[in-house]
This record gives sequence, structure tokens and C-alpha cells, in this order.
Amino acid sequence: MWSLASCAAGMVATVSISGDAVAIGNLQLSASSYSTAQSAGSVTVSVNRTGGSSGAIGVSYATANGTTSSNTFCSGTGYGYVGQSGTLTFQPGVTSQTIRVPLLNCGVSLASGFQEFTLNLSNNSSDSTIARAQTTITETP
Repeated sequence: MWSLASCAAGMVATVSISGDAVAIGNLQLSASSYSTAQSAGSVTVSVNRTGGSSGAIGVSYATANGTTSSNTFCSGTGYGYVGQSGTLTFQPGVTSQTIRVPLLNCGVSLASGFQEFTLNLSNNSSDSTIARAQTTITETP
């Protein structure tokens, strides 16, 4: 940051700023939805950084229940996942990271044939924005 205090009457000050603007980039989930077989054991979601990779960016993530619930064991639903939350930190030059969500195969078949939950990004740091903040994950039999 710079400032110019004052100039005497009739004087002209010339200020030059050199260098390139730093492009820190923006974050987004790689897809608006994912579909995976319950038997896959997990789903991996990519978070991409676009529009620059100078400087570090942090972003929080968390799963949220939809038509299926976060569990650490099998319940009567037949479907489930192990809820995940945390923070991803993109160091300078890093343009992609992944989040792995374990799925629970409880061996119970549902009439609807699928269940859904979401993964959300929030609380991004620096001068970045989040282009796609939510993805829906569908578990199929």
C-alpha cells in the first residue's frame, strides 16, 4: 500500500507500480453431482482451483444429510456414509485436491433404489471465490 502525503503548489508527483497482479484463483467442486454404487466403499470428490495459483487459499468442507444419514455404523436404512468435515489448504501452485467420503454398505435394499447426501464448501480465505459450492452424491444399490 502506498500514499502520497502532499505536494507543494505547482509540483507534480509521478507514481509507478511495477510487477504483475497476483492471481490467487477461485475454488470449485469439480462436478455438481456424483453417482456411485454403495458397494464402491467410498466416493472421491475433487476440488479444483482455477484462474490462478499464486498464494495460499483455504476452504472448509462438510457433508450434510439428504435422504441418507451420516453414520459410523449400519442402521436400518441400508445406506449411509461417514460424515466428513475439515479444511483444505491449497499452497501456491496447487490446483487440485480431493475429499474422500467413506460409504456404508449395510446390505439392505431400499424400494427407492438410491439415497443422496451433499458435500459443501464454505469459508474460503484470501481474495478467492467459490464458483461451485455444493455437490450432490447419490448412492445406488
